[in-house]
Amino acid sequence: MIGREYVLNPGIYDSHINRLLRDKHVTAIPSYVLDMELDEDYKEIYWRNSHFIVSLLNAVAHRKLHQRLHHPRLSEILRGIEKDPAAPLLPVVQISTFSCGPDSITSHFIAEIMKQRPFLLIQSDAIIKELAHLENRVNTYVKQLEQGLHRKLHIGGEGQFEVQTLANLSSQKPLNRESDVIFFPTLADTRPLTAVFRGAGYTCLDIYDDETHDLQELVRDGRKIVGNAVCTPLASMYADLVRGINEFVRRQENNDPLVAEKKRLLFFDTQGTGPCRQGQYPNVHRLAYYQSVHSTQTDSSGEGICNALPGGAIFQFLIGKENEGYNAGFEEWVLLRCYQGGILQGVLHALMFKGGSACQDYDEYQYFLTDFRNLKKEIYRLLESYHGPGKVGQKILKLLGDNSKAKILLKYFLYRVHGREFKRPLKRFVARWNIHHPLPDDRLKIWISGEGYMRVAQSEDIFRSLLSTLGFKRFNLQVSPVMSFMEYILDEAELNELARLETKEAATRRANSSANGRHDTSSPRKQSDKLAIIKRLRYMLRHLLAAPLYKAANLQMPPTSVETITASKTLLPTLRPLGELAPYVGEALIELGCMVSSMGEVLTPSIMQAADIKSGRIQNLFSADGDVNQELLTMAVLKAMGPERYYQIKPALTS
Repeated sequence: MIGREYVLNPGIYDSHINRLLRDKHVTAIPSYVLDMELDEDYKEIYWRNSHFIVSLLNAVAHRKLHQRLHHPRLSEILRGIEKDPAAPLLPVVQISTFSCGPDSITSHFIAEIMKQRPFLLIQSDAIIKELAHLENRVNTYVKQLEQGLHRKLHIGGEGQFEVQTLANLSSQKPLNRESDVIFFPTLADTRPLTAVFRGAGYTCLDIYDDETHDLQELVRDGRKIVGNAVCTPLASMYADLVRGINEFVRRQENNDPLVAEKKRLLFFDTQGTGPCRQGQYPNVHRLAYYQSVHSTQTDSSGEGICNALPGGAIFQFLIGKENEGYNAGFEEWVLLRCYQGGILQGVLHALMFKGGSACQDYDEYQYFLTDFRNLKKEIYRLLESYHGPGKVGQKILKLLGDNSKAKILLKYFLYRVHGREFKRPLKRFVARWNIHHPLPDDRLKIWISGEGYMRVAQSEDIFRSLLSTLGFKRFNLQVSPVMSFMEYILDEAELNELARLETKEAATRRANSSANGRHDTSSPRKQSDKLAIIKRLRYMLRHLLAAPLYKAANLQMPPTSVETITASKTLLPTLRPLGELAPYVGEALIELGCMVSSMGEVLTPSIMQAADIKSGRIQNLFSADGDVNQELLTMAVLKAMGPERYYQIKPALTS
């Protein structure tokens, strides 16, 4: 009986399901009484409880549970059950409590692992009220076991699932400009990234379009494949994966020269160490693809699962690891220009929201939108026009050595991360639309915060909804940009390094104290090269890459991640769990924030109290389908402004 201990006892297992099984002469062993080794093949799973559940199920599926258990007598009993290869596998019942969170990430693995054996999943968001319905499910499950229907009907196919087979879906070879095609999931407009890669000589597919991009449709398409239990970003990213494959196949069938002679299609996915998107998505995406194409056969070379595409090409995942700066084998200058592209996306969003809301009327807004899209195209052309440092520059870099300060300065100019080519179009656009001319002082200030994918992907929809609700010149909208997330990655690395050093310092003090009774006053922190590197990277990202672009657009820089993290310690002293919760809490406490997932919603009353917010409001815009809840947004605006101010009509200002 699998599940979290606080769900099993006391819970629906302890109060009801155990009795139902006992009445059918079934002995149920709750998983929390088992002490076992965790399976290293599933070490990417962030949560220990979920890692334990998947490890236990995988051991059951491979008849190796008795080998992993620490308890000798229980291990011996289970060995007697599992030693006969012809005997049925141990039956498993899992009790899951939420359709989002850890269980949604691991459910796909569990279904694949347990396909050789009847597996009963009981899902409840609190307590199961329809006890008669539950009893029918348990009765049906027990009859399946008694009659051996699963084996008779050969449900689940032949052979056990091996998680190692998914490794063949990830690229293990260096990138090849001649034979590879890369595409990215649409984190809003991905063209700042694809432009950089095309400039570097790579072939990239653009699957984003300003006119036709529809996040809701993307999520719906993804849910048709990965189901409703997973979160919205995971579903939409998988839909991008499918669309990218279809676009590649369509182009090859039409003899498009862009993909002619290409042998490999690569989907860029990010791999972190944390929960949800920060660590779990690549595994679920690979498993979903594996299941969708029924990849259980080896290819002609016998190297692994068949992931061939029509036309002779193959599909693979290109994994960018968070702790390596998302570098998946790119040149250094390409990676830095990608960071610059991410910053430019935030600058462009800020210009759109500030300039668009300042228009006189709808007609002027349409002219503004056309000019804004032309600005984006010009920025993307400039990103694509740079093809890397020349031969002379490369030779000078080699001569300067690895640790030369002059080399760092030279790279800043050779790689063009100073952003000078973007200053003229940004300044011209700001001057043309007079974006910073006087506006009403009582405009409603709104800040979009929360989960990194959704806050950026939905920001334009929220902006359009606010325009339709409030009209022009009545609000000031800002969004926490991708750059803020990039800064927090450095903060997270710093937190991990500090925790490691604190452990090391404590061990050193104990050793010195026991050896000679004296304490060593030297601190490993002062000698940490990693902390020094993080400090330099944080300075470079904010002051050398971002500041020139924000200054050219005459925009205020977003708050530093240090500010938000420091503020969040009021409610999260340990800053755990690592991820986007701490930055959200910090942004809310310094009166910028909005929402991140259900955990953030639980903290809303505490945030309001800690910040002593009188007139402001935190509104949860959680969406399972990628849509913006217009009614919730309107009500939040109405409550924040008050009826009199909300319905007040002001004449347009002229400058």
